[in-house]
Amino acid sequence: MIAERQLIQELKHANADKLRDPDDAMKELTALHKENWTLLEDAPEDENNNGVDYSRYGWWGFRPQCLQFLSGVNGMLVLLFWFSFAQGTLVNGLVNTGISSIEKRYDLSSSKTGIVSIGYDIGNGTLVLLVTYWIRTRRAKVKAISLGALVLWAGAMVFSLPHFTVGLYNYGASVKATCQPDNNDTQSTCEEEETGLSNYMFLFLTGQILQGIGAIPIHTFGSDLLEASAPPNSGGLYLGLKDAAGALGPATGYLLNGKLLDIYVDFNKPGAVPPDGGPSDPRWLGAWWLGFPMFATVALLVSPWLAGLPGEFPDYVSLPTDTKKSKEEAEDKGFFNFFKEMTSFFKIPMLLCLTSASCGIAMSFNGLITFTVKYIENQFAQPAGWSAILAGMVLIPGGMGGALLGGLLMRRLQVGISGALKLAIAASIAMGVTSAAFLLRCDNINMAGVTSPYHQGPSPVPPIVGAEEVTSSCNLNCNCQTKYDPVCAPSGVEYFSPCVAGCTEKLPGESKSYAMCNCLPTNQSMANVSAELENKVTSGHCPNNCGLLPLVMCALFFYSVGMASMGPSMLFSTLRCVKESQRSMALGFQSLIGRFLGAIPGPIVYGSLIDRACLLWNESCDQRGACLMYDNTNLSTYFFTVTFILACWIFLSLCLALYSWKRSDMKLNEEKDAKLDEDARKRVSGILEIVSYRETTV
Repeated sequence: MIAERQLIQELKHANADKLRDPDDAMKELTALHKENWTLLEDAPEDENNNGVDYSRYGWWGFRPQCLQFLSGVNGMLVLLFWFSFAQGTLVNGLVNTGISSIEKRYDLSSSKTGIVSIGYDIGNGTLVLLVTYWIRTRRAKVKAISLGALVLWAGAMVFSLPHFTVGLYNYGASVKATCQPDNNDTQSTCEEEETGLSNYMFLFLTGQILQGIGAIPIHTFGSDLLEASAPPNSGGLYLGLKDAAGALGPATGYLLNGKLLDIYVDFNKPGAVPPDGGPSDPRWLGAWWLGFPMFATVALLVSPWLAGLPGEFPDYVSLPTDTKKSKEEAEDKGFFNFFKEMTSFFKIPMLLCLTSASCGIAMSFNGLITFTVKYIENQFAQPAGWSAILAGMVLIPGGMGGALLGGLLMRRLQVGISGALKLAIAASIAMGVTSAAFLLRCDNINMAGVTSPYHQGPSPVPPIVGAEEVTSSCNLNCNCQTKYDPVCAPSGVEYFSPCVAGCTEKLPGESKSYAMCNCLPTNQSMANVSAELENKVTSGHCPNNCGLLPLVMCALFFYSVGMASMGPSMLFSTLRCVKESQRSMALGFQSLIGRFLGAIPGPIVYGSLIDRACLLWNESCDQRGACLMYDNTNLSTYFFTVTFILACWIFLSLCLALYSWKRSDMKLNEEKDAKLDEDARKRVSGILEIVSYRETTV
């Protein structure tokens, strides 16, 4: 279209008199088209190519025929799929599921690990605009994607480096679980803790920042090149396949780490002795680091293959005028023009509305991927490893299916921008409806001193901080340590630990059962429990008879389907609402705003609301630690509130984007109609002049 407009302008200036005859004008235009394409076919190779055909797959002068099956858009899709899969697994899967283990191993507070978790978004968001502005040519974008895979590999290796530079994990002596009135030991663990481990926070942060930088090209240039190179009406499908890889990665990380955390952290170090109790032992620490070298290797291996992608696909043809303009734009990289172009995005209402929707999606995605495991674990009393596996089982079909569904619907329906936005709006409605299932809740844990009183004592007033606040006259002289080790009584009441339950005897042969528990009520009248078991407790939570978990998992599945299905539609709409030369930078602009206004504050918003539902806080060295028990009613209410509000935010933003597009489309049609009317008036005027001239000469 650019070349055609230029040809028309040349025609107007060179042969203006022929414009009065439409047939002559079309003949001249056709002749110039033929001349232009002849010049294209006969044009010599770029003087900088040195005889190399850059439309073939390979590296420098080595471009064998056996590798040309990778030279098309399908080859690019396969390589981008593996890059996106590795990136999603490392950042959104392994990091999130390993944070709690890193906290324990390196003495990091939750605030410090919170900074580590958003390091990816900081590294990505601060450089995305500069990278997308300075890299404009197709060949440079391919090289940037390959380099990004190398940077991602380096970041993942740096993140796992602390494990290889510290000694064996010292989990300390066994916790004295029973009530020991004669024990006068004080809890001096604050002075005995290893020093200097917290300094490794900066290595973790550096690794996260590098991973964020390495992911910039795949999310901006990868999407741009795929959409631009895809066959007609297939751009949405290719974008959906790429997004499916990004959705598969986090789910794989959740499932994989659910198993890796059952392997002892120092299994590869000589002299390492794991706790006797195995993964169920409270002193256990899993191999949080093991998955990082695995998937970092995937990024390392795919990098050289990405570098071999052709700078221009064989079936992609550009006019000389387009090539010249692209080179001129690539050379025009001044900072003034950078800020000028970035400011121009604020003048595109549709882009701003789409960016607002992307902020809501990023906030919801980061919040869900960070706290879904915590929600399942606490709302339904599930083990941490199984909770991670459940979350992954939901994210795999939901994320992949949603991305594929969005791309397939776009291809099947052959929708334009208006249709794509309507599909995204329908998905946001589905998100809002399914979020209501989070209001389904289980009963609170009945824990003595937290949700129920000891015997006839006063009712507790949560939130409770530390074990000292759950003591009573029955365990006051037990000198209990503050280690959280819940036990269940036959009555269904839980206690903070066997010591807090007043148990003085550990039953032989039953490592998880305790007897002679003074804090259990003596007036229990349970028909199915014998008298000799009345003062006995077992380790772990009491059985949870809540059967709502499958229903909530189904709701989370459809919520993730709706969220992922919007990806292809929004990407397609974003790429189409800006100039072709601004596509990559528009994605960078959207990514920057989405990260700083969505992805980064997302976990903070979710976390602060969920913390308000805490009933019992852990205490270490006189400082409040992690939450040990939640009020299920408030937890589900807060979880629903934030997810529903974000779904409404996304819905309104997309509706405004559709309205903006229709307004701009109407304006464009009005301008076209006005131009046609003006051309018609000029043509009539020209005919009248000719008729008038002939009448005067007769």
